[in-house]
Amino acid sequence: KDTAISSVVPGKTEYYRNFIDSITGSKTMIVSHKLRLKLRLGYRRPSELGTDRIAAMVGGRARYNCDLIIVNFGTATTLDVVLKSGYFPGGIITTGIQTGINVLADNTAQLLRFKPQWPVALLGRSTRDCLRCGALLGTKAMIKGLIGMIGKKYNREFLSIATGGWAKRINDNASIFDRYDPDLILYGIYRIFQYNDNNK
Repeated sequence: KDTAISSVVPGKTEYYRNFIDSITGSKTMIVSHKLRLKLRLGYRRPSELGTDRIAAMVGGRARYNCDLIIVNFGTATTLDVVLKSGYFPGGIITTGIQTGINVLADNTAQLLRFKPQWPVALLGRSTRDCLRCGALLGTKAMIKGLIGMIGKKYNREFLSIATGGWAKRINDNASIFDRYDPDLILYGIYRIFQYNDNNK
């Protein structure tokens, strides 16, 4: 069986590649900026670009073929712009929803870790509710504002896509995105594999 890995934990990548190779008997492809992507990267140091972001952009371009803003809700929340021409001019990284709450809990005396849930009122009436407002409504407002700023900068309409672990919860409770695409990164890995498979 042929396999491909997208890993943002370099210290584990070789371990998993060797493990998979020992099972499949084939050489596992590691997603990186050095592979054929059908994407031009505008990053100053492409080696710093997370392979999950690369895979999402490749998948987005292959699936939608238009100007895109891809928002990936994970440990970090990332926004990446892909122009229809295939050029990636850059992106934005901010704190993930759960990560933000955890950091506050770890660095303050009276705030605790918890998993924020919808629905949420605009104004909290307890400390936990206030944190939920900041984490959920704050993220919603920030993403909506950034999408608007990007559209204004390029003077064009972008298709906005939500993906990642928190994407469904945000998408179900915030009218921000044009598409919810939960398997975009996996699809991107698949397309990268296709672009670089010498047997095809």
